[in-house]
Amino acid sequence: ISVSALCAERPLQSARGAQRAWFDSMADKREEVTEIFRRYDQNGDGGISADELTNVMKALGRFSAQEVKKIFAHMDTNNDGCIQYEEFVNWVFGAGARANAKARETILHSDDPFQICFYNFCGKDQVELDGKSFTKLCKDTKLIDKSFTTTDTDIIFAKCITKGARRMKLEQFEKAVGLIADKKRISEDQVRGAIAECAGPVMMATQTDNVRFHDDKSSYTGAHRDVGSPSSRPRTAATEVEAHAFGSGAEDLFQSFCGGARDLDGKGWAKLCKDAGLTGPRFSAADADVIFTTVVAKVAGRGAGRMTYPMFEEALTRVALKKGVEIGEIEDAIAGCSGPTKNATQADAVRFHDDKSSYTGMHSRGSVDERRMSAESTGGSRGVGSPSGSPSRRRGSASEPLPSYDFSSQVDSVFSEFCGGGRDLDGKGFAKLCKDAGLLSRQFTATDADLIFTKVMKGKGRRMALPEFYDALLHIAAKSGADPSDVERSVVGCSGPTRNATQADNVRFHDDKTTYTGRHAA
Repeated sequence: ISVSALCAERPLQSARGAQRAWFDSMADKREEVTEIFRRYDQNGDGGISADELTNVMKALGRFSAQEVKKIFAHMDTNNDGCIQYEEFVNWVFGAGARANAKARETILHSDDPFQICFYNFCGKDQVELDGKSFTKLCKDTKLIDKSFTTTDTDIIFAKCITKGARRMKLEQFEKAVGLIADKKRISEDQVRGAIAECAGPVMMATQTDNVRFHDDKSSYTGAHRDVGSPSSRPRTAATEVEAHAFGSGAEDLFQSFCGGARDLDGKGWAKLCKDAGLTGPRFSAADADVIFTTVVAKVAGRGAGRMTYPMFEEALTRVALKKGVEIGEIEDAIAGCSGPTKNATQADAVRFHDDKSSYTGMHSRGSVDERRMSAESTGGSRGVGSPSGSPSRRRGSASEPLPSYDFSSQVDSVFSEFCGGGRDLDGKGFAKLCKDAGLLSRQFTATDADLIFTKVMKGKGRRMALPEFYDALLHIAAKSGADPSDVERSVVGCSGPTRNATQADNVRFHDDKTTYTGRHAA
């Protein structure tokens, strides 16, 4: 036999060997599947019913009733309500939906609690484990401690999975078990045993604290204590009642709260209950709203928002039932209410405003209206505040005519100096003239100077000529309580504008020329 013939025959022999090995493994699996089918067929009738499959699947893994129903539908291909052996075998070895993968692996490895635990942690319709579930598996199996932390679980998970993948297969999980054993310095069998003892994920939830007033029903009071006893329940607003006819006083009170309208809105009804003293521990503002809504909806229909007087009488009757009192007590409360109570902010007492004996200046003589009324009552012959009838107007007031006075030419010269070469003076220049001439005092301030300038120049522009300046000086004399000659003397005594500038400090090297050197010394 040639070498080439031997080389050609060797691949054929290897292919036949692989095929023979595959048939042998399938035969072993079919025997295993047959044993599993007999185990699930609890009554031995040759078929698996829906109840039998449900009991087994729930015992093996975290399968809901809906999931088991879908799995049964995939197995029962002839829809006879029972899974035959051929259907079971075809489902196990067939290429079913991905949703059946977890159920298929769970059934095939039902005798291995280690693999069952792995598949239970994989999640719904999954046969691979993600990083979060792997960490939870380690926590729930109590493998995590000081020597093996959650950080170590992330490192081991990254080592075992395929590069770029995010989920771990069963073979990779078994490799991870070995790494966990090395990290904890225990045997691999101990790790596998801890995993096998865990049936599945431990579901944790917040545990509510005990609340005595909620959990201990013996502490209930009022309506809560009588729950379940129809005879002891109070009558609600929806109970049919017969309206009581109230007197004319109730109708008058109803109209006063209507505010000029013929009917009452919910806000007015709530205020009536409050002002009449109907609200209290047994009848709250919320109860008033419920009664209003019930009565109005009963008569006017749902969505109506106003109450007529017949509705008002029925509402008062319901208030009596709610409070558990006689109608007469409600009538007394209505009769004792005179109308809406107007509430406003009460101002605090202020001594300097309320105590008029502390007033000073013009305020001590009363307000403007009081002074005008006093003047009118006296016929206008006496000044306001004058005890003997003599005129009380101050010198220089606006109502007193100005005296005539001839100013000298020297006043004209001073005016020209402040005009700065012009023929008229602005308000700023006039204020400076008054200041430099020494006219300002307590009686005549800078503000008074501005007011006099505005008064004299009213309707004439913004610059003051010499005639207006003469009138301004007369106003200054009247305001200051001085004679015009005194004002003239002050103005003439001012030679012109006073120039004020910053005074520089002495600098020796600048002011003392004996210290100069070089060409500056020459």
